[in-house]
Amino acid sequence: KKSAGGILDDRACSMRLVNRACYQALCIPELWQFLRDHGFRYKDNICALSRIDLCCDFTRLPVGDGDVSPADFIHDYMAGVYYKVNQPRVRAYATEREDGMHYHQVSWGSPSSSVSAKLYNKSLELAEQKMKPYIVDAWLKSGVLKDDLDDTAVWRLEYCLRAGTDNWISDKDEDFYLSNTIDAWLNTGNYIKFFNGLIRHYFQFAIADGDTPKYKCKRFVPFPKLSTDAY
Repeated sequence: KKSAGGILDDRACSMRLVNRACYQALCIPELWQFLRDHGFRYKDNICALSRIDLCCDFTRLPVGDGDVSPADFIHDYMAGVYYKVNQPRVRAYATEREDGMHYHQVSWGSPSSSVSAKLYNKSLELAEQKMKPYIVDAWLKSGVLKDDLDDTAVWRLEYCLRAGTDNWISDKDEDFYLSNTIDAWLNTGNYIKFFNGLIRHYFQFAIADGDTPKYKCKRFVPFPKLSTDAY
């Protein structure tokens, strides 16, 4: 607090939802209700958002006439088969083996960007860091995994939206506008619309074609457009 040499006003506080709550359908409305009932306010709003993480979990990516594992897609991308459109700053993590590099994470955008993206092996993260059964339960309920014995690697495409993404609009192809406030996230339908817009703009690639400049190469989005019944 400022009275003790800090930066927060003495009557201010910072709140963060525990991870488990984020896997409950009404976590944002319940947070909003809690803030309203207890009189928390920031200027004219109930509260101010500093960060939202929006993600989707899956096992395959649509490329060409079929689909591939995210690991193979990242390998081809790092090998120069594809170019990334937007967010040219890239960080990749891999394990080196006798048959080459096995990538398990790639990130785009700088740490200070208002929007940054990360594609990573969520199953591997849970196995190496901390197992969270409620995440696996969500995969089973949604059909991402068939049953408890299914050991298919589940990957996650995650976008980090910071305060600077306020008044963000997807693109010209969809008439959708969303202000990054807690009120906008009360409607779960907005999650899918926002994520689809992020995919089209920030998960767009181009197929490398010899010496042809990147901006002239054929573009594609290796991710399906989510429907309103997405889990």
